Parts: sequence; structure tokens; C-alpha cells
Amino acid sequence: MLDQTNNLENLLVMKINKITILLSLTISILFAYCSPSEQKKANSLPTFDLTDLSKTSIVKLSDLNVKDIDYIPLETSNTSLIKHTGKIIVSDSDIYVENYLMAILRFAKDGKLKNHIGKQGRGPGEFNNTIDFAVDSLLGQVFILNGNRSNPKINVYTLSGDFIESFLIPKHIRHIARLNDMILGYRTNTKGIIDSSFVLINYSGHTIKEFPNRLPFNEVEVPRGFLNEILQYNYNKKLYTKELCSDTVFVFENLNFKPAYILDFGKKLLSPEVRGGMNSFEDLIQVSTQYCITRNLFETNKFIYTDFSCEEHHYAFISYKNKKECLLLNMDKGIENDIDGGPNIWLKTAQDDSTIICWINAFELKQYVHSDEFKNSAPKYPEKKKELEQLANSLNENDNPVLILVKLKE
Repeated sequence: MLDQTNNLENLLVMKINKITILLSLTISILFAYCSPSEQKKANSLPTFDLTDLSKTSIVKLSDLNVKDIDYIPLETSNTSLIKHTGKIIVSDSDIYVENYLMAILRFAKDGKLKNHIGKQGRGPGEFNNTIDFAVDSLLGQVFILNGNRSNPKINVYTLSGDFIESFLIPKHIRHIARLNDMILGYRTNTKGIIDSSFVLINYSGHTIKEFPNRLPFNEVEVPRGFLNEILQYNYNKKLYTKELCSDTVFVFENLNFKPAYILDFGKKLLSPEVRGGMNSFEDLIQVSTQYCITRNLFETNKFIYTDFSCEEHHYAFISYKNKKECLLLNMDKGIENDIDGGPNIWLKTAQDDSTIICWINAFELKQYVHSDEFKNSAPKYPEKKKELEQLANSLNENDNPVLILVKLKE
């Protein structure tokens, strides 16, 4: 009797497995199968398998439930020229743009310049250059990380640009994020000499807590840094972080880092051991192209998004939450814009759960609109194509970047 029961159970399991396989094959026709069902680490963390990069999908914006696109040209004048677009923060009422190494520019939601925040110089309230910045909309303050290596500090300004104060911070901090009434600083480890990666400080610059470096590597003679040493984003009023050589994304809660989910790149993840073996510029180039380097990361209530480079190709990964489906996209050319026929899109960050932010240089937009590819495009909304053409023709190629708002269906 026991044997019969076991046989029935085995048959039932086999049938369930066959059904599961058939369903998986059906889904994989449209979606790259990278479900978080496989729990590879402790605490049953969602683990997204990105070890097989051969199963990519080619999608258009409409396939991602995009319903509309808006363009916001950032005002161009002698006092608002953006030499190089760095970090951009979009709040409910303002757009803050890091003008590389110089002031922060504050624009209204229609792109009109409101004011400058900070000034390059050596006088009171001035700074050597901007390395990073954070905004506290509730307090109405902007925190600018001063790039003075020997005497690092943070300058604090009102939203209108008035200087409030400055305070010293621990050395080697190159990135900052705001956490209620605290700031979390990240020490970039370019030489392998950093003992603590994160430092939590209050708005007076006093250290509250330091966090040991979890990814140490052998000291190198020549500093070898990457553009994406740390990726951070805010979601549901919480801060999420991912370090370069880590496969785990952490959420900061109760003054500690808690693992949230894993991006499993397998052996293609850049390890501390490999990084510690780089002793030349040629090593850096080889490592940058051979291993998976995460470039971007953000989250909405609908999906988790990341893009990364690996073996000289660019990919994006989208994990939908409600549908429990994933997309692995080939992003060498971006996502095709079939909404208004505009240039291909590289998603940058989320303004909210229904709006994704990206941007493009004015001369690139003009160049694309004058191309045969745009002229021959047949988007879903031809009237939007005409509007985009009119916008591009109104721009000068030396104008400031154009902000792109990608609107998702509710």
C-alpha cells in the first residue's frame, strides 16, 4: 500500500513538473526567464538569474506599458549653461541638475531656471567642485559634497541658493544620500585601503556609525576606480544600495543594511580578488569589458529595473512584481521609441511609480529628428511625432539637455 501511494505521488509530481515546464517554455517565448523563485542564499532572498545573457528580448516602449512621453527643454542662458550633465533629482515641484564640478541648477517643472545653488570658489559658502549632492525637500535644504580631498566638507544651502553652513566630514567620501535627518556617505575604494565603506553622519557632521568594508581587496599601486562604485535609489521612503563587487542589493533600515534581493551574475560578477589584481590601465580596460558592471538601478511599485554592461554589450533587466515575469533586454541601441518615433530610450531613474526620467542632449535630439530613421518612422501617435519635430526645430544644438518623461499606464 505504501509503495502504491509513493508511485501515485511520483506520477503526480511528474505531471506537475511537465505542466510547469510547458508553462515556462510558453513564457520564455516573450520573456527571458529569470524568475526570483530560486533561493540561492540565506533568508530566502529573491534571486534573479542573470548568468545566461543569450536569451534577450527586443521590445518597444509600448511593450512596457508606456502610454505617453513628455519633453522638457531645460532653459538655456548665459547663467544656466550645463557643461556636463551629472546627477539629476526630480522632486514634486523642482528639477535639480548637477552641472559637473560647478553649481547645482534648480529648474521649475516646465524647465525654466529658478536659481543657482552654490558657487565654485574659495570664499565663504563656496566650494572647490561638486562631487555629489542631496536634497531635503521637507527642510528646504540642499547638501553639496565639496570635492576638497584634504579637507572634505558638506555645504548646506536653502532651495533658493542661500548659504546656511558647512561642516567637515570623514575623508574619502565621494557619494552622499539623505536619510531623514542623517546623511549616509560612501567611501570610494580605488586603492584597496578603505576599512569602512559607509559612514552615517548627522546634519552637523558628527559620525553616528561606521560600517566595515565587506569587499576588501589587495592594495594597488595605481588607483583604479569605476564610475559606478555605488548605486543608490529611494523607494517607499527607504534607501537601497548596491556596491560594485556585490551581487546583493541592500535596504537601509534601523541603522543597518538588510539584504533585499540578489542580482546573480555568476562568475561574470567582478570580484574583489580580480579587482585587487589590476595593476595597469590595460587591466582596467580588460576587466571593464569582460565582467558584468551594473550601471543603473531603480524601483517602482510595478518593477525593479537595472542595466549593466558585459563583454562589450549593454543589457537591461526588468522584474515585474505583480506578474512575476522578467525581461532581459539587449540595450546596445536602447529601447525603440514607437510612441512618437523619437530617439531610442535609456531609462535613468524613477520620478514616481508612473513616471520614468531620462534625458538627451539637444544636438543629439536635433540630429535624430533630421535623420531618415525618424522621417520614415510610423509611431502609434503621429501627432506626437509632429510635436517632437517642432520641438527639435526650436532648439539650438548648443542648448541645454532635454528632460524626457516616460509615462506608464496606471
